[in-house]
Amino acid sequence: MILFVSFIQTLEVDQTERKRFAMSAASALILFVAVLLWSINADKPLYDYQLKLRDTLLSNCTENYYKQPLDHFNYGIGETPNNISTYMQRYFICGGSKWKPNNTIFFYLGNEANVELYVNNTGLMWENQDSFQAIMIFAEHRYYGKSSPFTEEELHQQPFLYRFVSPDQAMADYAELIYYLKSNKLNSWPSPMIGFGGSYGGMLCAWFSIKYPQWIDGCISGSAPILDFEGLHPPINPKFYAQTMTFDASTAGGGNDLCRDNIRNSWNKLFNLTKTADGRQELSSIFKLCTTLQNETIGNATAFWAADAISTLSMGSYPYPSSYMTSGNGDLPPYPLRYCYSVSIVTDFKVLDRIFNHLI
Repeated sequence: MILFVSFIQTLEVDQTERKRFAMSAASALILFVAVLLWSINADKPLYDYQLKLRDTLLSNCTENYYKQPLDHFNYGIGETPNNISTYMQRYFICGGSKWKPNNTIFFYLGNEANVELYVNNTGLMWENQDSFQAIMIFAEHRYYGKSSPFTEEELHQQPFLYRFVSPDQAMADYAELIYYLKSNKLNSWPSPMIGFGGSYGGMLCAWFSIKYPQWIDGCISGSAPILDFEGLHPPINPKFYAQTMTFDASTAGGGNDLCRDNIRNSWNKLFNLTKTADGRQELSSIFKLCTTLQNETIGNATAFWAADAISTLSMGSYPYPSSYMTSGNGDLPPYPLRYCYSVSIVTDFKVLDRIFNHLI
């Protein structure tokens, strides 16, 4: 998604439209990938068990809301629709069958999605709550799910309203919520507070433990690239992400080297086709687009759209069925790139047709 959204920045549409187009297009493609892959070779008993288990998690939770200031750091926040200065942050209280006041609290620092996605997919918390006699809190990130201060129409018409969404504001939300929970809602001031987060949420958790050490006793950050920024010393390896994706698609990673090579060979073919009108016509036909690609910029965006699907399969390489990478819109099978063998059965030169027909 990072590659696709960054490339869509070049299109002549505003920020909200770019985000809506990128998310809807990628979600639709990923869902199609999930359904197609799962139809190839599904382990139905395991799949049904995982779905049943996941679907019961929210029934062990209660939905709650806490009033947060729109801006934690400034008195004069400027003009807002209806002059609002607060919003209601959603959070779930889950599990806790063995919990009692002063016992451990597991706190999930929500990231860029509806918090229900993390309730359903953060197995580490659910698996360990009983052994720690803990209760679980899943806090939703501002501007996501049911925790947005503004409607989509307001954000579309007034992009400056996005100024209130930032890691600093989100962490301040979590600090206020933890204080409220320990001092009021749960009445459990001495409770150890253990933070959890993944990806951007894991970065928030790590940063939160530095900025607000008084509110958290430890933090488990999964897949959190807190050092993945330009200008660091020593510098990061800029090819690490692509190398990991390649490994997942290869025989060494449980995939198939022919699949890896076919996907690798497809990129030059894709980008070369975007350079000419005839090439874009052919690419539009291969990808069965409703309209012909009009220029190289849009053609390149389409190439990155396809690349994003493969990237998502790599990021969603879990050993069990999961809807995490599809934001709950369909399930990827276990180790999804291992199903790439179907791309590799025949090694002819129609790489793009084969990738589209068998993978995308």
